[in-house]
Amino acid sequence: MLLERLVLENYGVYADRSELDLVTTDKKPIIIVGGLNGAGKTTLFEAIMVALYGRTYLGTRTTKAQYMEFVSDRIHRHKNGRRAKRASVEVSFRFHCNGSEDSYVVNRHWDVEGASVTETLQIHKNDQPMDDINGSLWQSFIDGLIPIGIARLFFFDGEKIVRITKQDGDDNEELKSSLDVLFGTDLINRLDADLDLYSLRNTSSKSGDDSVRTKYKEKMEEKNRLTQDMDELEAEIGQKNAELDEMTGRISSKEAKIAGIGGGYADMREDLLTQRATLGEKLRGQSRSIQDDLAGDAPLYLARGILKNIKRQIQSDTEIIQQKYSTLYLKDSIKDLQKDIMSKEFWLDDPVNSAVCKKISKRLNDLIKQPRKNAFFDMSLKTAEWIQETVDEIPSGSQALRAKIVECAKTSEQLAKTESDLNKVPRDDEIGPKISEINEMHQEIGMLKAEIEDMTQRVSIKRAHRVQIQSELKGIVAALQKGRTSNASLVLATRMKKALATYHSNIREKKIQELQANLLDTIRILLHKDMVSRIEVDRDTFEIRVYGDGYRDPIPGGLLSMGERQMVGTALLWAVARTCGRSLPFVIDTPLGRLDGEHLTNLVDRFYPFVSHQIIMLSTDREIGQKEYAKLSRYISRSYHISYDSKKASTSIRGGYFEGEKQTA
Repeated sequence: MLLERLVLENYGVYADRSELDLVTTDKKPIIIVGGLNGAGKTTLFEAIMVALYGRTYLGTRTTKAQYMEFVSDRIHRHKNGRRAKRASVEVSFRFHCNGSEDSYVVNRHWDVEGASVTETLQIHKNDQPMDDINGSLWQSFIDGLIPIGIARLFFFDGEKIVRITKQDGDDNEELKSSLDVLFGTDLINRLDADLDLYSLRNTSSKSGDDSVRTKYKEKMEEKNRLTQDMDELEAEIGQKNAELDEMTGRISSKEAKIAGIGGGYADMREDLLTQRATLGEKLRGQSRSIQDDLAGDAPLYLARGILKNIKRQIQSDTEIIQQKYSTLYLKDSIKDLQKDIMSKEFWLDDPVNSAVCKKISKRLNDLIKQPRKNAFFDMSLKTAEWIQETVDEIPSGSQALRAKIVECAKTSEQLAKTESDLNKVPRDDEIGPKISEINEMHQEIGMLKAEIEDMTQRVSIKRAHRVQIQSELKGIVAALQKGRTSNASLVLATRMKKALATYHSNIREKKIQELQANLLDTIRILLHKDMVSRIEVDRDTFEIRVYGDGYRDPIPGGLLSMGERQMVGTALLWAVARTCGRSLPFVIDTPLGRLDGEHLTNLVDRFYPFVSHQIIMLSTDREIGQKEYAKLSRYISRSYHISYDSKKASTSIRGGYFEGEKQTA
């Protein structure tokens, strides 16, 4: 079997027409659908089952009124509150049987007239209506083609795996009945029951037989009542689980709204207030320390580089000033010398002519020219000397002060961010009512879970009672047949029952041995533990016993972690798929729930790419994130993302698993 298309029209949160192309290839067997809780992933899962099985999906004893009430709740209501006039779910698939492959389209739609809802089932085979089968028998045809017991085994959620690993009897009973269908032993059981009825009806009357038959009839009626009660409870459990999913989605939506108005900051209010006070005191201390430094020499050593430049300039100015003073002193001396040179008395002992005297005077004038460069600072030499000495005495504390300033700036930034976060904290009167509403919804969830647990226990009790009654019925038939060997037909019926019992035992034992071998292999693949040396599956309860290498006793279930038990449950479903030999798709809701990193990686790497020719996964990005998606991408044929729009009160489907991602093909 290969699912090809799912179409929903005005069903659940899906308005108008929504379609998923589910065609996969051998190399890319995975379809992955992502979305937040409450967006409508479980509705897709439910739509496949409702399309195929209708009322039977809720349980064989569900009344038409109960089913139509269920359907009425699923018909989409638009934003204005009005219910759609028509709703439908449609599944297209290919089915291989007896060497040929046929395509089927199963459409189940509902027309609304006031408070009345009418259902119509249509089936097309190879693009043609199935006129060769009466319309009233179409549902029986689907049930025979894909028995619901098999579908429930291959269409499941992560929570179901957890329940199977708990081995509390309820889900193991469902597993047992599904395996009966897969192994073909359900037909043997029905034939055996028919032979009991035949023997009862054809036993010759003796004294006391009427009372025995009356007792048999009463026990049968009691068994049927128990079966009906169990079906009704299981249908109610299904509805409660749907309510639980819806409530969980509503809580997620409201929590998202609270986060949008600062709900996350509200949880940190006290911490933010404490942080603001601490940072404020720290900033004030740092500021005081910097101010104390600035009141001392800090301004000078902060400007140490500038002061060194000033010192160099003053040194240059000092040289200029000293040169000017030297020139002035020399000028007065040279003028006196020039006066002597130009006098005749200076040359009495060695007279020279006047031209030589003038030349000597000119050379002396050249020596006393003033420097062209002027000093930058107009100060005395004493002042200049004091400034230079002061600059040399400035301490080198600039790095320490700069570090204080940097730390003070960081503290100031942290305080500003804290103030900003506090401004985002919503007022108590704004967020309080919303939090109270969420708390009330969590209480409702607690009540729903308690109701589901109570009903589950009641189903378990009734199931045990029904098993006891079945045993009593066989005892009644055996008592009636005892000693009555003259009736040839009864003798034949007795022989047939013995032959059926032998055949049933042999075929069941063979299949269980195959299941054990396959389960050992799949456990080793998923858990990667060679220490598991042997697996036993209980013939009556289907309890799994895991044996370690060198140990005579099975490993206690308490020694396995929750993740390991879930992996064992997953391995069991994989082993069942191998053992039954049927090519069926896996449809898995919440595929990686409750798993730690190592076990999650094992499922992604070793299970999902290889478990079936077609795997449809309904997940959130918390389960399958970027890392897991990247590993699976080579096996993905198509990916979708579903999102609920509160303004339109409906869910839309687009290609691509993550936000903004395009369709994987």
